[in-house]
Amino acid sequence: MNRRLVIKKKNISFLLLMLCITAVYGTNYWFIKLYTYDFMLLASLILSIIIFIFNGIKIEKTKYKTTIILAVLMWISGIIVAQGYGLPITVILKESLYTITPFILYLAFRPMIKSMKDVSLFLRIVSITGIICNLFSFVEMFLALKGFDFLHIGVFEKLRNGTPRFAIGETIIVLSFLISCSIVTNKEETRSRRLCHMFNIFITMINLVWIIKTRTLSLYLLATILMIPILKKDIKKYIKLPITLLVIIVVVLISLQYFIPLLNNLIENDYGIQIRFSTIEYYLDYFKQHWLFGAGYISSNPYYSTYSIIVGPFGRYYPSDVGVIGLMFRSGIIGLIWLISWFYSSLRIIRDNTNKIPAYYDLLMKLFVVFLLFSCINLILTDAPRFPYITLGMLICESSCFLKNIDNLNGDML
Repeated sequence: MNRRLVIKKKNISFLLLMLCITAVYGTNYWFIKLYTYDFMLLASLILSIIIFIFNGIKIEKTKYKTTIILAVLMWISGIIVAQGYGLPITVILKESLYTITPFILYLAFRPMIKSMKDVSLFLRIVSITGIICNLFSFVEMFLALKGFDFLHIGVFEKLRNGTPRFAIGETIIVLSFLISCSIVTNKEETRSRRLCHMFNIFITMINLVWIIKTRTLSLYLLATILMIPILKKDIKKYIKLPITLLVIIVVVLISLQYFIPLLNNLIENDYGIQIRFSTIEYYLDYFKQHWLFGAGYISSNPYYSTYSIIVGPFGRYYPSDVGVIGLMFRSGIIGLIWLISWFYSSLRIIRDNTNKIPAYYDLLMKLFVVFLLFSCINLILTDAPRFPYITLGMLICESSCFLKNIDNLNGDML
């Protein structure tokens, strides 16, 4: 029987999206000397334009309509405010693209997901890409320990505990990890599929501890995973309630006996923690004076006068370190309303579809949104390299409508 290898346009498009937002698995410095996150941004924009040229611009009905309108308003107002500082328009546009690009990506890829098979294909490519990112990271780290920067990504510039720390495709690694968790905890999945996803969970945990070494990311993922017994819809209420109470009690006890003394010690002895509190105070004061539109898309480049506004009087403040407060500093109350709208729309989709879709997909959406909620404590979703989270979250939540009233997806995830 003759078999032909058929490569569909959607396969290529989804794969290209993964390549863009993972900076081609860390190899982009091999062929272009562009900053990794700028490469992600530029490649995503070019890919969106290509899709628009071949498929046309199609505005699909969406639950994120208000969110998109607010994003455009936030983008335009931020550009207008920044012009008041005399910055070159090219600099302002570059700073603003991290806000608008996620929605351009969404408009490009949303019409391409039209069925259950498209959803399956998309998640499968995300899962495979996450594994590849982990493997590339292992190879780079192994060679770095021998003194060789294989990917030319500057692994020796940032060290923690005496060894390099870096991230390749962080966004996809996190999403792939959450996909695997939702599959592994689903009793209806096949043994082979669950083993494959258990492998992905295992290597991701190694990557987080050994290579990425970002404590906040690890803690947010840990906190998200601890929510699984609470978020799973197939757990009976009489079981879920005591589990919920147990989780709350454990968290409170840990906080009282460990985290609070640790925090007090850090505040007294850790200069970085002290700077973080000063950063919050500084940006809140600025927000009170510019509460509507914020500072706009101004540059933190020392060559421009806006440098001192962003970094503060001590030159140590960064909006991306203080999450929602940093977003309020940059985009004012409009930015805060936009963020609330994004989460509200996502949660509304989950609420409307939770009893109509497969258990693992329902859990995936909940885990992803909960993880992003935790992340907003000290991270800004519109910052590099996190802007793809916005697009991926919208695509996954909106696509749940294609899985209504079915028990499972046809075909393996990997």
